[in-house]
Amino acid sequence: MVGYQELEDKILSIFTDHIGENINLPENLKKRLGLSSTKISAVDSNISKKHNSKTDLLVIFDDGNKLKISIKKDNAHYYGNWYTHQRIEEEFGKPALIKLIEKTTDWANSWIKQNSSNFFLGVSINFGERSGKTFMEFNKIFTPNDIKSIVQGYDLSLDTSANALLQTSGSINNIDEIIAKLELFEDSLLNTLFKDIKIVFRPINPMTEGSNRGKQIYTKFVPHEKLPEKEIISTKNALNKIGIFKQVDLGKEYKLNHNRLIADLDKTYNVKINVKT
Repeated sequence: MVGYQELEDKILSIFTDHIGENINLPENLKKRLGLSSTKISAVDSNISKKHNSKTDLLVIFDDGNKLKISIKKDNAHYYGNWYTHQRIEEEFGKPALIKLIEKTTDWANSWIKQNSSNFFLGVSINFGERSGKTFMEFNKIFTPNDIKSIVQGYDLSLDTSANALLQTSGSINNIDEIIAKLELFEDSLLNTLFKDIKIVFRPINPMTEGSNRGKQIYTKFVPHEKLPEKEIISTKNALNKIGIFKQVDLGKEYKLNHNRLIADLDKTYNVKINVKT
């Protein structure tokens, strides 16, 4: 199976081989991209390394217009990973952030009681395709127009905001096969993605996950009161006996993550959580 980086490198190589050449683009695609020339003058894959970039490969044509490709494997389920408080606020506004915190807290208090859930203290947020019970419909908080920010980028005038989607299993051998799979981010595609993409809840078990504990959380576990002495809490049953999930206070806890919450539980409530090292 072709890995994602291998796929991106392959597509980069194919486009790079055609620098200085005219490529065969359908007339409707040329028109929608505003192209007067199909000669490739430059190709840039470093764009994907820029902050919050949705563009994985930037193709610049002789007339200065650009094809900004977001590359997804057919089995990739995420379009936006680990959204922070500040990113939600910047792209969707503070009311959306507040509502997301409210809804995440409601979900956490329900999920922690389910037999299929694992131990967790906080919940992080992704956007993508999801089944099961660890998601909420996108339209519960966001609008059809908001989907653009998730899949394309916040400011469509930037090179880091994509204008085309390439979904493939990796079985691409030439530029014609790439072009045949390209989909421009237009209303029909955005409407489909709006139906498919969910707000994905990511409860993190600190005893089994390491780096993900640094991700910001949208709800926090809070004990009813300080325990009389230090106590290790390591089961859902023990957790449910001593407290509930409450909303993150943006006035005091902006950017709160799992690690900071764990430290506060120890210091303020005598609740000791063992973590994966």
